[in-house]
Amino acid sequence: MSSQAKIHIYDIHARDVAEAILHSDFAASDMRDVGVAWKRELDRYMADAKQRRLAPSLWPQYAHWRWDTKSIEAPEARRFAIECQGDIQGMMVVLVGSSRHLTRLKEQVGQETVYVDYLLTAPWNLSSFLPLIGERARFKGVGPELIGAAIDLSLDQGYNGHICLHALPQAERFYGDACRMVTQGPDWGYQDLRYFEMPVAQAKLFRGVTS
Repeated sequence: MSSQAKIHIYDIHARDVAEAILHSDFAASDMRDVGVAWKRELDRYMADAKQRRLAPSLWPQYAHWRWDTKSIEAPEARRFAIECQGDIQGMMVVLVGSSRHLTRLKEQVGQETVYVDYLLTAPWNLSSFLPLIGERARFKGVGPELIGAAIDLSLDQGYNGHICLHALPQAERFYGDACRMVTQGPDWGYQDLRYFEMPVAQAKLFRGVTS
């Protein structure tokens, strides 16, 4: 897999597609730097949300994350980022063949897979949250492109496109409805987060693979 690839996401303000770059070997140091910059931007949004007395249940659920403490350099970790118009629009960390995350689907239980550890869009792309504070998101389509990259990596690794992840509650509709992943219910051993898997057939359909 090349470390860079041209992709397209949608520029909401321009109402047109925009060319972007998918980085499939994003440096951990760069990822942390971007995460710190995102936190500053998110803090600004959060200050506005609090001033408007927006209910905490509507706040972005990753608002408290500190990227300088995130484990993104494990030997099995691969780091991805999407860059467009000079800014990083989304980032993802996946774990390849981790013994801690094996398939649970009945037809392939216990097999190695690609586990999506973190997947985030930039704060200025939070299309559900930003209108609540009078802002407009800049881009959409970042999340599906990152999921597609995870599927492609799974195909390259011989896992047939299967991926899995634990979803924050605000992201459950995206994974369940937009990506058509299958939920295995809350994982009592993982903060009760709902566990999702992408079956092989759906993964290939998502990426347009016919064989």
